[in-house]
Amino acid sequence: MDSTGGFLLSILCVSIRAADWSTSAVKILAEKGSDLSLPCGFHPDADYGDKTIIQWMFHNMTTRNNRNHHNKRWKPLFLNTQSLISEPRFSIRHKIKRLNSTTSHYSTILSISPLRESDAGVYFCKTHSPNNINIEYHVRVIKSLNIDPPQIQIPADAIDKAYSIELHCILTDNNHRRLHEIHWFHNNKPIISSLSTTKSQNAPPHATITNNITRQSYVSTLYYTGLTPTVIGSYACEYKKLKKHVRVELEPVPS
Repeated sequence: MDSTGGFLLSILCVSIRAADWSTSAVKILAEKGSDLSLPCGFHPDADYGDKTIIQWMFHNMTTRNNRNHHNKRWKPLFLNTQSLISEPRFSIRHKIKRLNSTTSHYSTILSISPLRESDAGVYFCKTHSPNNINIEYHVRVIKSLNIDPPQIQIPADAIDKAYSIELHCILTDNNHRRLHEIHWFHNNKPIISSLSTTKSQNAPPHATITNNITRQSYVSTLYYTGLTPTVIGSYACEYKKLKKHVRVELEPVPS
């Protein structure tokens, strides 16, 4: 390793032991198998040029009772463009956006693809320049979020009749003790169960939502009844910022 590389690694080791943790955390929920990108952006100092040192670190969240950053065991991921891990799923890329003749916005983006449950934890980006920037991401990974059935077709002869559908939003999560809050939407409008204690003029009497908790799954079931034209459309269940969609359509009329 050359002297520059050794110097950068020494900076990394020192900063892991004595980092400035006064930064707000960004919470992210992601699904296993998806792609995750974490940006870290800043405006470089004009006199510092491209000498800014950027490091990414990670620690898992297996220890629930220990929330002190200084007692965590941090794992170095990247130092500028240099990878410090032998994990091809992790990559780094850089973007420079010229804002005007004198100002640019520089960003480094950590990407993970595909995401595994073991990737859950805290990701920390730190820049070493005249204006130090700390960005922290708390990433939680769930196994899956799905709607069953994935599609519903209503018989064409039911166009002028009342019709009932039943949809299940299934959240699979190893953290089965966590309370989940799933929301339903029909054509981008919130559905409020007729059983809900929240009163709303938009709550249809024909919509019922029930919830069932198993060891590792949380199932929200939507029962929706109405005249077929009011039932068809796009349905979605949402958990935090994760959303899954399903279409309810009329069967094609045979030609």
